[in-house]
Amino acid sequence: MSKAPRLPAPHKGGDARAHAAITVAGALVDAFVPVVGSLLAQACGQLMRKRMEVSSEILITHIKQGNIELLDDDQFEAFIPHAYRFFEAARQGASNKKLNILAAFIAKNINESVFDDNVASRIMKKIDYLSDNDLLIMSKIYRLYLSGQFFGDPMRENLNFFSAKLVAEKYGVSWLSASEHIVTLMAAGFLIPDGAARFDKDEEYYYINSDFVAVCEIAIALNK
Repeated sequence: MSKAPRLPAPHKGGDARAHAAITVAGALVDAFVPVVGSLLAQACGQLMRKRMEVSSEILITHIKQGNIELLDDDQFEAFIPHAYRFFEAARQGASNKKLNILAAFIAKNINESVFDDNVASRIMKKIDYLSDNDLLIMSKIYRLYLSGQFFGDPMRENLNFFSAKLVAEKYGVSWLSASEHIVTLMAAGFLIPDGAARFDKDEEYYYINSDFVAVCEIAIALNK
């Protein structure tokens, strides 16, 4: 069994901290690639290393775009478990699309004046729950929201909702497929069910929350 690599401790000063953040990524690549003996296991290990190195490039690219030198020591220490979660997602087979969203989210939080570790951890766990198809439906729902096609809610001021039927009609998918993705998004904590009894209601309605908006804005920025 290989020894876990020694991760760099945070240092005062922007240049040292940025260098240490990139070093963390490299150290975690080693941590997630097992040392193995048999030829088959070695081949698997090589494939895993290649996968982790590609993932490391994704994370480092986004880190370099963030102002990591603005973090104080406590905030920098919070970055390390986020990097670990990122590589854990890569190890479990997360697509490059999802990894780019995760890495961009980490970089965005680094770039914020206040790095909220609790919010970052919560959203990263939620994203990890989703498939690429879930993310695609999520972006379609957000486009409906931005274009003002949600239904106005007379019972809740300034809140609008949508339904699986609306998604199915606008994007030419089946109601069942739309419903399955919506239920997954709700289970991941991105949607809030209406739950109210309405005379004109023939299916459940849903509201998007702030985490939903945050992830979709990152995805839109990545596609520009």
